[in-house]
Amino acid sequence: MLYLDKDIDIKKIYKYQSEDKNNEMYKKYKKYLDIYFQKSDKKDIYKREYSEHKLILVNKSNPKKMIIISPTEFVRIDKYYLELKNFINNILLKITHSQHEDKNTFENLKEKYISARKKVNDINEINKDFYKEIDELNNKKLEKINELIIFYKKKVDSYNNIQTMIKESVKSELINLFKSHKNKIPSDGEISKIAKRFSIPANEIEKWFDWIENTYIYLQAYKEMTELSKDIDKKNLLFDLRKKYFIIKYPTIEES
Repeated sequence: MLYLDKDIDIKKIYKYQSEDKNNEMYKKYKKYLDIYFQKSDKKDIYKREYSEHKLILVNKSNPKKMIIISPTEFVRIDKYYLELKNFINNILLKITHSQHEDKNTFENLKEKYISARKKVNDINEINKDFYKEIDELNNKKLEKINELIIFYKKKVDSYNNIQTMIKESVKSELINLFKSHKNKIPSDGEISKIAKRFSIPANEIEKWFDWIENTYIYLQAYKEMTELSKDIDKKNLLFDLRKKYFIIKYPTIEES
């Protein structure tokens, strides 16, 4: 496989791949790539050529003016990792046999070994950091699930504690009042006024607010758990894509 003995900064590439592509170089690359692959028409100022894995835009009115695009090159990082391990083993065998040969050969093999070993270590660190982050998120999700179980029981218990059923319109008013108090139960004075207006015992209104509060707490916890699940799924998906399409060579643009 190519790039086994090249001086490549795996961590730097991974960081580049993980960040938003907002730098000017990437914007220019994407712009010319879009032009190259767009459907040509009479107004098109370029003709398209392909040579030695390079995409070339040639100005029709001035053929000396060209834009040469060297596309991004990708590898599967897991396959690349195994190739690196095999490459290292082969180097070690060669080093063993080169100890009695010239010093330059030995030093050259040693440099290749150090470079390949660093790439393997960098890939291990990237994997380790990622799975550590996922483990932490999964632990948070598990904590949130445990909270949900507790909050759900409180919600059910508070509802079962209610003895006076109320109309949906009254329930909606109580919920809106709870919201207007920044999701807090109103004061005893306000509860007494509501109870008098609807001819419902104050302690029963209080029970309804208790149920509303417990339902709100449960729904907030459920929302947080759902967001954590989405975050974990998104991170796993992006990590899988970066592993399958790991940038091993940056794109370049040459303009003449």
